[in-house]
Amino acid sequence: MADGGDLRIRPGSRLTPELLERLRAHKPELLDLLTWPEECLAAEREFGHPCGRLFPLVGKTVRTPAGCGRLIAALPERAVVSVGACYSAFLPGEVKPAG
Repeated sequence: MADGGDLRIRPGSRLTPELLERLRAHKPELLDLLTWPEECLAAEREFGHPCGRLFPLVGKTVRTPAGCGRLIAALPERAVVSVGACYSAFLPGEVKPAG
């Protein structure tokens, strides 16, 4: 479970030192995965491309480096987001779920 910027794994007594080290090494990726709804992760698996996780968010509010906006299109090389009165293109990895 993600708790702010921490990972909470229970029971902690079952973690071997090797597993604990692997978790620490991959903490940013694990926290990122835990912020995505399951439907997004399932879409990524179904379509076999990282941008697939954005497909369920088309038409919904997302977070971008420029602020929150509505996801208009998700393509392998860019995600188009309506931010304010403008359309902006972002790398798919720069777009995150708003919630």
